Formats: sequence, structure tokens, C-alpha cells
Amino acid sequence: EPKNQGISMEHPMGTDHLSRDLLARNSVGLGRTIINGLGAVVAGWFAGIAIGYTAGWRGGLTDIFIMRGVDTLLAFPGILLAIVLITIMGPGLLSVGVAIAVFNIPSSARLARAGVLREREREYVTAARAIGASEKRILWRHVAVNTFGAFAVALPLSVVASVLTMAALNFLGLGDKPPNATLGQLLLDGSRFMRDAPHYVLGPVLLLALMMAALNFLSDVLSERLDPVRRRAG
Repeated sequence: EPKNQGISMEHPMGTDHLSRDLLARNSVGLGRTIINGLGAVVAGWFAGIAIGYTAGWRGGLTDIFIMRGVDTLLAFPGILLAIVLITIMGPGLLSVGVAIAVFNIPSSARLARAGVLREREREYVTAARAIGASEKRILWRHVAVNTFGAFAVALPLSVVASVLTMAALNFLGLGDKPPNATLGQLLLDGSRFMRDAPHYVLGPVLLLALMMAALNFLSDVLSERLDPVRRRAG
């Protein structure tokens, strides 16, 4: 097979510098990027939501100490924080996943805390206390349920930011190593052959763009479905 072959019927996305089919490698890279990115985001959101719920529900010094820690994380640009963590842990897929998870903790914690502060003064919370429900049950069985709508809307946007950050880290050579394929790694490989084989980077760029558009569309749909004001207006 010829190296860096252009787009053809046999190879719809061409071949790379080692004569490998780019359609297959981009498909694998897309799957790895989505699975790893989504898994890291979900892990970070679980941690952030637990932190935000605890801070908002307990209040007082607990709230102050927790949120100052969250503000400290927010003081660092996300990509810089990720690079620092990967430098400490060493390059690799696990390091990138941990970095992306930590990257998502501050925003999810602040969103969870805001939801708890809004809901904890509602009448149903007072009624639950009046019938003897425990604070833990009120928080996780009642208050939490009424804050999930905001999470569902924000989660796809967090996946967008996280996937782009993951692609950037892989492009910088800090993520998964060859022969494993990710979209960022394919962009890094293709950047060396831009002059002679521009098709090399076309696939990863197109897939990233389509993924971003799909996730933004999903966020808009969820916002319309879960927002009672917009639902009534429609």
C-alpha cells in the first residue's frame, strides 16, 4: 500500500505515513476520544456534585472552606492545570483522564451548590423535615432530584470543552501513545505531512467539528425540554 495516499474509493479518508487506512484509525480515535472524554467528565462531575451538595447543604465554615478550594482550582486555566497534573503523574491515558476529571470539578461543584442553595428553602424541604425525614434523605432523595435538569443541560457543554482539551493534550504529546489512536494524536501525526498529505488532518478536524456541533445541539434540546419557562412558551 502506498504511504500518504489521498482519498479514494478503497480508502475514503486516504492512508497515513505507515500505509494504514485513515478511516479505520479515525473511527477508532473517535471512539476512544468519546469514551475516555465522557468517562473522565462523568467522574469529575460526580466528585464536583458531591462537593457542591455538601457545601451548599451544610453551609457555614464547611461551605467557606470547600468553595475557597474550588475557587483556587478555578484560578488556574483548565489546560494549564491539566498539564501540571500530567507532568506530576507522567504522560499517558490515565493521567489525561485524571486531569480532565479535575478540570470538571470546579464548574460542577459551583452548579450543584447553586442548585442546593435555591432548593433548600423551598416548602417541600420544610415539609420533609416536619415528617421526620433525615437531612441526608432530604438532600439526596428530594433536593438532588430537583437540580438534575441544570446538570443535564450543562453536561454536554462540559464534554465539548473536555474533548477539545483532551485533543489538545494529545496533540502536545501528553496523552495516549502510538500505535493507539486518538483524534489529537492523529492531528499531531498529520501536522507533519500537511504539505504533501493535507487529507491526513481532514478526518480528525471534521470529526471533532461534527462532535462539537452534535453536543451543542443536544444541550439546546435538553435546555428546551427541561426548562419549564421555555416549555410553556413553546
